[in-house]
Amino acid sequence: MSSDVKFDSFKGRLASHGGSAVPSGLSATTVKESPKLIWAQNPHPPAPGFWDDYPRNLVKKYQTYFQKSDGLPVHLKKGMKDRLIYSSTMGITIFGTIFACYTLYKMTKKD
Repeated sequence: MSSDVKFDSFKGRLASHGGSAVPSGLSATTVKESPKLIWAQNPHPPAPGFWDDYPRNLVKKYQTYFQKSDGLPVHLKKGMKDRLIYSSTMGITIFGTIFACYTLYKMTKKD
C-alpha cells in the first residue's frame, strides 16, 4: 500500500488521504477575524403598536406574587388550576406505581 492511500472504514474502500491525515509539522496557527455580519435586510424596530398588548415586567410581578408568605407551597399558589394539575399528576403517578408493582408481581408467577 502506498503512502498516499488509506483505507476508508466507513465506505470499505481505498481512498486518498486528506491533508489532515498527514500533518506537515507543528507550526503556529493563524487566527482569522470573523467576517462582518451581513444582513439580508437592515434590521428595523417593530411597527408602532406592536408592544401595546405585551405584558410588561411579568418577572417582577410574579416574584412578588410567589414570595408572599401565605403558607401555600409554590406549586399551589395560583389557585384551583394548579390544584387540579397537581392532584391529577399525583394520581397518575400513584396509579402508575401500583400498576408497575402489580405487573412485576404478575411476571414472577408461572402460569
